[in-house]
Amino acid sequence: QDHDEELKNAHDASQRSATHRVSDRFANWVSTADAVRSTTKRLEKLGFLGDYLSGLRSDDDLAIAARLFAGTPFRRTDERILAVGWAALVEAILARSGAPALDLATTYQEHADLGDVAAELIGPGPPPAGPPLRLADVAEAFDRIAGTRGAAGKQELLAALFARADGAQARSLVKVMAGETRIGLREGLLEDGIARAFGRPREAVGRAHMLGGDIGITAVQARAGRLSDARFVHFAPIGMMLATPAQDLGEIERRFPAHMSSRTSTTACGRRYTRSATGSSSIRGPSIG
Repeated sequence: QDHDEELKNAHDASQRSATHRVSDRFANWVSTADAVRSTTKRLEKLGFLGDYLSGLRSDDDLAIAARLFAGTPFRRTDERILAVGWAALVEAILARSGAPALDLATTYQEHADLGDVAAELIGPGPPPAGPPLRLADVAEAFDRIAGTRGAAGKQELLAALFARADGAQARSLVKVMAGETRIGLREGLLEDGIARAFGRPREAVGRAHMLGGDIGITAVQARAGRLSDARFVHFAPIGMMLATPAQDLGEIERRFPAHMSSRTSTTACGRRYTRSATGSSSIRGPSIG
């Protein structure tokens, strides 16, 4: 049994190593994010996003990249958090750059953004150590940080991650961990970029994201032409959209055909209506008691 377990662990390690070898370099994601940030023109932003996303080879990379553009290390339905605070990020930046704390304080007064501080302090410092960071490396690092308890353990993982990052990459890592990429990319614009990358209707991308609640999965579904597979998931948060008026029950049924067979609902005024599979409906007054 011990031998079987060793073989399984060796196989899993081999699989992870192979995945990381084929995963796209994190530097390519960073250069795309910087290009998006460098322009205020919507079409240029969409062009950068579309070219990058459509060029990613694996679905795993596509999902990771989309989530990072949204400024989150995990899918929206994932309850894990990194639990990395300001002090931990500051310590990681100082350790990687070798700069004194006074320089960090001065640079922060200039930029008022810890990610930009990381880029300025780490950029002129020692070159990254180890193999180049890849998207799979970043995702695995976030998984391990979220799964580690205690400040010392998290700090060790942060130091290992930052050691492989240059200034621009460190800036992006800090911004994602802080939950704000600040590259002028709203969620709706990211949906536009996914639609453009894979030639899908913008409305279909937005609806799939609203239902599934994970921009990474939505991007993968868009590439595969399976946006219609998106479904509500019980007890999982979903994206919110502004309400669109519907003229009657028939229009609602056309929009949501899979959800309208033999269902009872309550109107805003307290009346209940039942919609049957045949299309007939009945309305009753509010219940008492």
